[in-house]
Amino acid sequence: MRFLQGSQRVIRLGVVAAALVLSGPAAYAQKSTAAVMVVAILIVSLALQFIAVYFALRLIKVTGKSLAWGLIAAAISLMAFRRSISLAAILWSGQTARPDMYV
Repeated sequence: MRFLQGSQRVIRLGVVAAALVLSGPAAYAQKSTAAVMVVAILIVSLALQFIAVYFALRLIKVTGKSLAWGLIAAAISLMAFRRSISLAAILWSGQTARPDMYV
């Protein structure tokens, strides 16, 4: 049961962050629907990647394979870091065009 409580907290944080971004400042509210959807998708993607890191770290205790699960958690963390750079670029630049999803 504790296992689910941790992931529910992360999901709640993601939902709160998405609500703040989507209902944020007036300048941001004027953006196109596509730009808002891209931001929402990036936030959900980040939340899911952090949940995956959490579960990978939990599996170290369960399986005892610290190197394997540690490398998987590190790889997913790097993916989340790259995704957060894309999100920050969109939020700080004020783009309304389609962002570069591969940064």
